[in-house]
Amino acid sequence: MVKGFEEVVRKLSGKHSELCLFAVLKMDDLVDKWSVIISGTWSDDKMKRKEIFDDAVSLMTDEFDESELGSIARVGIFSQNEHLITLLSKYKKGTSFDNEKINGNQIFEGYILESKSCVA
Repeated sequence: MVKGFEEVVRKLSGKHSELCLFAVLKMDDLVDKWSVIISGTWSDDKMKRKEIFDDAVSLMTDEFDESELGSIARVGIFSQNEHLITLLSKYKKGTSFDNEKINGNQIFEGYILESKSCVA
């Protein structure tokens, strides 16, 4: 599914160039599902956040089949000031996680698909 998420990032970045972080993480040992974490310079603007959320969900719906969509637990749009975003932003694009603890959260599997410094 990572290749599909990479395509979502490519399309989302093309439309919203201020995309600063896009990570997919499996954080629940009981449920094998992805959490999609997104942040950008627009993340404090409620209207823009909704637009990004809607675009991301639409792109995922186009990219993934029903079974794959069922493996996505949540999509979250976060402010760049959020502690989790600050921690994840320290990792470079292409970083993968395997059984690591970040911000008190156990990440069983994860990928940083976009990570760049942005000024809000």
